[in-house]
Amino acid sequence: MLFCRPLQGKFLGAAVHIYMKTGDYVDMENLENRHIVYVKVFLSDIRNQYAALLESQLWHDYLSHVPCSVVGQAPLDGSKVSLLVCTSDASSASSFCSLRLCGTDLAGKDAYGQAVALFEKFVGSAHLADDASGVGCLRVWLYVADTDGCLDAVEKARDDVFGRHGIDAGKLRMAVTVVGGVTHADGAVVALDYLSFGGDAKAVVPPCSDEGSAKDVSAAGYGCIDLGVDLGSGLRVDIPPFVLPSATDADMSQLDVRQYTGQILGDMGVRLKRYGLTMNHVSCFVAYRRDFSDYTDVDRLLSMAFPYVPHVIVCADGAGGCLPVMIECVAERLPRLTRGLSVMYSDIYVCHNVCIYGIFVNNQ
Repeated sequence: MLFCRPLQGKFLGAAVHIYMKTGDYVDMENLENRHIVYVKVFLSDIRNQYAALLESQLWHDYLSHVPCSVVGQAPLDGSKVSLLVCTSDASSASSFCSLRLCGTDLAGKDAYGQAVALFEKFVGSAHLADDASGVGCLRVWLYVADTDGCLDAVEKARDDVFGRHGIDAGKLRMAVTVVGGVTHADGAVVALDYLSFGGDAKAVVPPCSDEGSAKDVSAAGYGCIDLGVDLGSGLRVDIPPFVLPSATDADMSQLDVRQYTGQILGDMGVRLKRYGLTMNHVSCFVAYRRDFSDYTDVDRLLSMAFPYVPHVIVCADGAGGCLPVMIECVAERLPRLTRGLSVMYSDIYVCHNVCIYGIFVNNQ
């Protein structure tokens, strides 16, 4: 869900506006017996805005009571802050965890040392060292402050930690986004969020298909190219950023961003078809842009092709080389007849879904 109203002025003024919009949305969700699964906060200047966020009514009344991730990835529409709020009425257990380093985790450590500390936290928190069959499905976001300079060290740390614990990342049902992003802690170069599905949730492995670009690879370099989860009350499919064959060894300065974005969306449709879904089932997009100059083209394409699907475009380097744009999405197949029913409520566009919902709250 995208709430957007230009508002000039201080960060706290934007937070107040978002507080009111979020409150309206949460109240409506509560009436439908839906609860917040997690919130992701995208800040344009996290080092200067984080303290103000913690002092805001938005934080005290909502964000401090739910699983919440705060990351420095500037929304390219000029907003100071954007919120992605995911709610659910699914009975299946899901857990969102935001792992950050501070204090002794950072003291005297380079990128490799910090990444080792982070992945040790991840292994313990997600129980990855247990029998892999009992881990369930994982959706992971790894943030690296300097992907060009630190990514190799971070990947080595991941391999070393996984190897030490006997974890084969290739056998985990894990979809991964590796992207640029910073935290509020000075000196921190790496952070991680993950969403785990346990309980009655079951992995859905689609049949092999020869359609589409079978040679697409995860932009993260490891993990699933897509992740399907049967939540009992519906099917959720996460598609993390991936690299198209046309981008392999291509001159990025000559790549047509609009054409490349269209190809990404086309391949997403092919992948969703394997699960019995279409692009009409997509509930939200998150796009990562290395160069903000093409923001208008990507925004216009997403807005025209999917006018009722919320999206946010943030400034962030990607792990897939110097790709001009990376896009991830969430799609759902929901059982109730209310799926797809939409109404206008005040100046808020509300889409009544059933399983996992996304709203984007933007403010300048």
